[in-house]
This record gives sequence, C-alpha cells and structure tokens, in this order.
Amino acid sequence: MLKSFLIFATALCAAASAPAFVQAQDADIVQRHVSYADLDLSSPAGVVTFNQRVEAAVIDVCPSPQAYDLHAWRFTQKCRDDARNQIEPVREALLAAAQANKAVKSVVLAAK
Repeated sequence: MLKSFLIFATALCAAASAPAFVQAQDADIVQRHVSYADLDLSSPAGVVTFNQRVEAAVIDVCPSPQAYDLHAWRFTQKCRDDARNQIEPVREALLAAAQANKAVKSVVLAAK
C-alpha cells in the first residue's frame, strides 16, 4: 500500500485536473507531501487528522487571493476544488484499505 501520496494543483493556471498528474515536472505545478505514517486511518481520530492535513496541503498549493480581487478569489476556489477532486479517490482508497486491514487484524480462537 502507498506510504505517502502527493497533492497536485497548479499555482498559476488551474486548467484541467487530469493533466496535472501527467505534467508533474511542469514548473507551474506545486506539490506537497502529506504523510499519514503516524496515523491509524481505521480510527475516527486518525481520519480527522488526515483530513486536516489534506486540507492544509490543498490550501498551501493554491495561491491565496488578494483582498477585493474577485477574479483571484474565483481562481483560488477552482484551484482548491480541483485539488480536492484529484485527491479524493486516493483518500477514499486509503481509508477503505485501512478499514479492510483493521478487519483482518484480529482472529477468533476457541478451545474446549
């Protein structure tokens, strides 16, 4: 299973979300590593912390708009929405895998 993953979002142009993964070498792409190695993703507390880290990375990779700049605000919202949409399938897979692994981490032993 993956030990880490990257969030990709464009810093200057949030064009299409799919090409962002392909163009990871592009200078316009900002990457942030979001670690979950210290978290138990099968626990509610671990999921909350993980979600907070993902959201902090989303905010970090997308530029913050200047006050009163509606165009920049819309751009930032689109960038953040695109970043969240890109990472959601990975996030869901990690959480599902954690739940599946939790289910098989115990056995029932019985004797007479």
